[in-house]
Amino acid sequence: APLGIPFNGVMLPFLLLLAFVPQPFFDLGPPPPPFPAGAIDGFRLVQSLPIGLAQVFFADKLVSVLLVVLGVAICTPIGAVVGLLGCAMYLLAGLLLGAKPDELYMGLWGYNAALTATAIGGVFYTPNRLSISIGLICAFLASIASILLAPLFSLLKLPVLSVPFAIVTIGCFLILQRSLPSLVPVVLHTVASPEEHRQRFLAAKETIANFRQQLRAALQGQQRNILFERATPAIKGDLRYIFDAIDRDRSGFLSTQELATHLHQAGKVLSEGELTYLFNCMDRDSSGAIDFEEFGELMLRHQRLMSRYTEFVTYFL
Repeated sequence: APLGIPFNGVMLPFLLLLAFVPQPFFDLGPPPPPFPAGAIDGFRLVQSLPIGLAQVFFADKLVSVLLVVLGVAICTPIGAVVGLLGCAMYLLAGLLLGAKPDELYMGLWGYNAALTATAIGGVFYTPNRLSISIGLICAFLASIASILLAPLFSLLKLPVLSVPFAIVTIGCFLILQRSLPSLVPVVLHTVASPEEHRQRFLAAKETIANFRQQLRAALQGQQRNILFERATPAIKGDLRYIFDAIDRDRSGFLSTQELATHLHQAGKVLSEGELTYLFNCMDRDSSGAIDFEEFGELMLRHQRLMSRYTEFVTYFL
């Protein structure tokens, strides 16, 4: 993903031209006065957390800050929490590097930390303890980069914009791809909210865990109907009703002919080879007939897969 590269690549040369080429159209105004030294006010320091998050949307007044934070929290609670934690990383970096108190209170560099934290901890990676922790470390690095680059950019009369965010986040992507492949990224064309990413992740995780459990049982020679065993009596009752409707001779087992008749009535016409394959897949113990538990297990597997098909597929594709 290009992240902020196009934005910074266009805006920085444009602002550089405005600063050094005489022109009557744009007035950048005088440079801000240097921040005075002073004692740290803990209350104002805490206030700077939401201000830093709101700076992403160019807001720094109390009402607008509260509205921005509330809007983000309603849209994506995980994103709001991770963004505020990212701003906390900026405060930590500022205190360690001896930044002026008024500079911290403005939250002006907090947007780089908030963007970095949310990018790694929820947008481009599924939000979990590992990705959020890495996101906060990257937010701390982006904060240090913001504070160190600000004096250098000021010599050229330029703001740092989102340069620290772009550098640190892209660098993190490259490192994670090589050193931590287990942290699977969200595919770019399926990027949504952190909550949606986590829901997809949990659906895929549950499906894979069930598959591993069933594979382990099969390798040990244990044919278990795991989903059927966990089903409630109500669900088993519904499955029994369907099973009895197919079991025309009331033998307690389904034959190939009974299965073919049911599929034909449902408008599903299969060739003999397809019908045999389907029957053999359902007949897990190769007894030549499908009992109620085998039938119920297959139906429950199909229901679970299809109910979360979109979440499962979009997590990987």
